[in-house]
Amino acid sequence: MKKIFPVIIVLITLSLIGTIYVQYSWLRTMLADKQEEFKRTVYASIDEVGKDLMEQRNAIPNLKNIRSKPGFRWPSAEFNMELMRPPTISQKFTWYVVEEKLKRSFNSHGLKNLKFEFAVVPNVSGAVPELKSRAFMKELDKLDSVNTLTLIYPFAAAPGSDFENLVPDETMYVLVPDIKGVALRQMHWMIIGAVFFTLMIITAFYVTVSALLRQKKMSEIKNDFINNMTHEFKTPLATISLAVDALRNEKVIED
Repeated sequence: MKKIFPVIIVLITLSLIGTIYVQYSWLRTMLADKQEEFKRTVYASIDEVGKDLMEQRNAIPNLKNIRSKPGFRWPSAEFNMELMRPPTISQKFTWYVVEEKLKRSFNSHGLKNLKFEFAVVPNVSGAVPELKSRAFMKELDKLDSVNTLTLIYPFAAAPGSDFENLVPDETMYVLVPDIKGVALRQMHWMIIGAVFFTLMIITAFYVTVSALLRQKKMSEIKNDFINNMTHEFKTPLATISLAVDALRNEKVIED
C-alpha cells in the first residue's frame, strides 16, 4: 500500500492537469472560431447595408441646384450629365441614417447592442471623412490593431454599368472595438459550464485524495496497533514458555 499510494496520487494529479489543459485548449479554439464567425457576421451585415445604400443612391438622380452654377445653360449636355450623375453616399445620407441602418442590420444578424464606429471617405489621396459617426476619430486615435476589427467596404459602380465614372468612388470604414470581449460574451454559457465542471473535477480530486490519506492513516494506525499488541502478547508468552521449559527440566525438578 505504501508503494502504490504515491503512484495513485501522481496518476490522479496528472489526470486533473490533463483535463484542465484540454478544457483550456478547447476554450481557446472555441474563442478563435467565435471571433472568425463574428467577423463573417459583421461583414455580412455591412455588405447588406452597403448594397442598400448603393441602390438608394442610384435610384434617385441628383437634383442639386444645377442652375446656380456659373455658365449653366439648359438644355445642354452638362445639364443632362449633372441630372444623371448620382450623389455620393456622403451627399445622399446623413451619418444618423447610415448608423441606424448598420444597427438594424447588426440586430437582424444577432449582434444586438454592438458598439461600432464608421466613416465614409472619398477614394482620393489625403481625403478626410465626409461622413462619420460621432466617435469615429476618437476610436481611430486609440485604435488597437489586435483587438479592434477594421472592415473596409468600397462603394464603387460595377464595371460597365451606367453609373461607372459618373460619381467618385468612396470607401466605408467600420471599426468594432473589443472583438475578443464580444466573442467571450457570446460564449459565456460555455465558459461557465467549463469552469463549473472543472471545479467539480477538482472537488472530486480533493475528496479522493483526502479519502486515500485517511485510509492510509487508518491502515498505519491498525498496523501499529497490531504490532504493539503482538509485542505485548509475545513478552508474557515467552516468559511462560521459559517457565514451562524450566519445569520440564529434570535438574530443576530434582532441586
